[in-house]
Amino acid sequence: MPKLILFDVDQTLLSTIGGDRKALDMAFQELYGIAGGFDGIGFAGRMDLMIVGEVFGRWGIDRSHGPEAMAAFKEAYLAHLRMVLDGWDKGLVYPGVRALLRALAGRVDVDLGLATGNFREAAFIKLEKYGLDHFFDDGGFGGDFENRTQVVAEAISRCQSRTGREYARDEIFVIGDSRSDVTAGQANGVRTVAVATGSLSEEELKAFNPTYLFPDLSDTEDVLTRLLGAEPCNEG
Repeated sequence: MPKLILFDVDQTLLSTIGGDRKALDMAFQELYGIAGGFDGIGFAGRMDLMIVGEVFGRWGIDRSHGPEAMAAFKEAYLAHLRMVLDGWDKGLVYPGVRALLRALAGRVDVDLGLATGNFREAAFIKLEKYGLDHFFDDGGFGGDFENRTQVVAEAISRCQSRTGREYARDEIFVIGDSRSDVTAGQANGVRTVAVATGSLSEEELKAFNPTYLFPDLSDTEDVLTRLLGAEPCNEG
């Protein structure tokens, strides 16, 4: 049976170590003249639509023109993100990610996709910066929905349309670092892989009952065994 493996981006595959937040602040200051507009805003596990919407509310941006305001902000943010990351010497790809993606991409019975809180374009700008963009074609994105459960559902639908394959629910995996990655996968009836490379520890992630739990993705053989051959056992 074919398998579909969906990855979150930030704190799962990579981190810009502040590059994306810098670009968000720059875009907000450009459009509204407010410095540090995103200070104190939580990002972990959340969708870009939700994050930007919260900032609009904080600063009294008129959301009665929401689509136009969001489109203008997104355009400015993407321009700043490209500019910032072009000269950005910070950031990292998490341990084991490259090896795991190479191993999975080399299999005819596995398809890869994204299930990320990023705007689609922002996700691929980040992936390209760190040399991971060629592993992915499509997925679900946080510029389409404010709810990650919908993002995961859309990722599955788009990947099925792209590949022409039907994936059994127990052959679909969502890999991410946050509670919302796990709960969104569970809400869609698929398997979940939690990695403690974000703000939550292994012990904290364990409380949400992911199918598998890892400190990171560095043990390629073990991760591949769990994804491709082993029965779930709710532990890392």
